[in-house]
Amino acid sequence: MGIQINWQELLTKEETYFIVVIISLVAILLWLLFVKVFSKRK
Repeated sequence: MGIQINWQELLTKEETYFIVVIISLVAILLWLLFVKVFSKRK
């Protein structure tokens, strides 16, 4: 029933690297926003 997905076929190395970079940037932005809000509350 389940559809097995082979990520190596779907994503090339370049696409995988691109996704990792985007996730890293989003995580950093969220962390900076969290730090700003937390520092303002103090």
